[in-house]
Amino acid sequence: MVIDRRIALGLRTREQAAIATALSVRLLADLEHGKRDTYEPFTLVRLEQGLGWLPGSIDAVLAGGYPTLMPGTVGATIEPEEAELAIIRRSNLPDEAKKAILDEAAKLIERQRAERRAQVEAWLRLAEGLKPGD
Repeated sequence: MVIDRRIALGLRTREQAAIATALSVRLLADLEHGKRDTYEPFTLVRLEQGLGWLPGSIDAVLAGGYPTLMPGTVGATIEPEEAELAIIRRSNLPDEAKKAILDEAAKLIERQRAERRAQVEAWLRLAEGLKPGD
């Protein structure tokens, strides 16, 4: 996934990626090929920043999921709430606390999305009732 993202950003070589991430070429090779089991936290932060991933994306990738792209980066399409949720996922809170917070956040986000959909539908109904020149 790291290699795919690097290439998507136009970083064709590890040397280019090393500049973008402020990491060594050797370390990038290790990251790209999963040669280590652990990395220093600042290494992962630099990688996330260099690849345009939100904090916590490395954790998602290591768990078999997908990274969350920062808004404004190549291929970035994220919900606004994802930045805040990534911070919770990356926190040092106990797993049970993270799960409880994320579950409540998911419920709140779904309620907010439903409210937004209802508002858009109301606007559309209003717009349909208007005639040109009204």
